[in-house]
Amino acid sequence: MEYKLTVKDGYTEIKFDVPPDVDMLMSVNLIRSDHERILLDLSEGLRMDITGLNTLLATLSTRTLPETAVTAIVAIDNHEYGLSKIFQAYRENTGLKVMVFRSKAEAVKWLQYI
Repeated sequence: MEYKLTVKDGYTEIKFDVPPDVDMLMSVNLIRSDHERILLDLSEGLRMDITGLNTLLATLSTRTLPETAVTAIVAIDNHEYGLSKIFQAYRENTGLKVMVFRSKAEAVKWLQYI
């Protein structure tokens, strides 16, 4: 399995087993449009290269979602965390609420109470 999409209480979790390629991202992207609250779990330390992570984050940006849409990103690896924080800052004034966390527990709490 390359990724796992699980609908949980109030949000949808996407977890990758391998660094995603463009085809995998497009498949996740199509599913994503049905869900307003996403937890993107990168906590396995996939060590995505900068191109892969940028493609992943750009894919998140391509959907037209309601103003209530939120995305929590869990990134333990410093490289993935730093790039995700840049993405968070970039999306700050665009209507898509994105927060980056070091722990899944913090991300779930934010998703449930935002």
